[in-house]
Amino acid sequence: MNYLVPIIAVFGFYNITSKINNKLNLKINDFYFSIFSFLIFLGLTLILILSQIKLNTVFSGLLIIFCISTLHFVYTNSNSIYLFLIKEKILSIFLIFFSILTLLPIAGADSYAYHLAWPQDLIDDPKILFDKLFLESRVIGTGEIVNYIGLILGTENLLSFLTFVVLFSYILRFKKGRRNLILLIILSSPIYYKYLNDQKPLLLPCIFLIIFIENFFSKISQKNINNLDIASFFLSLSFFANSKYPFLLIAFSVFLFFLYVSIKENFFKRYFLVGLIIFF
Repeated sequence: MNYLVPIIAVFGFYNITSKINNKLNLKINDFYFSIFSFLIFLGLTLILILSQIKLNTVFSGLLIIFCISTLHFVYTNSNSIYLFLIKEKILSIFLIFFSILTLLPIAGADSYAYHLAWPQDLIDDPKILFDKLFLESRVIGTGEIVNYIGLILGTENLLSFLTFVVLFSYILRFKKGRRNLILLIILSSPIYYKYLNDQKPLLLPCIFLIIFIENFFSKISQKNINNLDIASFFLSLSFFANSKYPFLLIAFSVFLFFLYVSIKENFFKRYFLVGLIIFF
């Protein structure tokens, strides 16, 4: 069950958010809205954690909902999945192989030392947010909340599988013309293999930020920026900045750059207000 939970959680969550997006008619791509919703979900989970609420029962219920949602996703998309497997045989084998790798037992000692240790301690005793004797807790960031969600659902591999799904879904859906080149670059990058089966929250925050920065640039060039685009950018920037201390300076530089762009492109007020709401 440990190896099925990441699949159930990721695709179940995506199916739910896509239905919400279609129902609300927000005119935003399901992929972007799903990531936006996940970042909101992370924020709400963090608030509940800080409130020292025991969430085991809540997430057990969510897992059941995700199971039903995943079955519905497979049923409604069975023809598309089958056609993709037939048409893209080599790519399908590659994706299945690498997805299995993300679900194998963890290889990195650091993952067990604190990336998973702190969330597990928090699940065992929600009243103790940080153990003063546990020095590694001083470098805990928002990335560990993803591991917390995974552990409370019953898996250690949620972060690695989610990173894989988001990265390759983005390439296959939005970079079709340069798909083979991008896949080749990724597969020739040692850093990807290093974190492929690890639960260090390094790749996922970077991927989220890159996705929404590109979306932000696209909307700016089209003169079609809405508040949801700005909120998505700031949520990804906040997740990135709070994942690791070294990311803070990078995030601040990105914030200043787009602050300048917002002034130049006449959406400074919205940029400032949305950023203020999300960060504070």
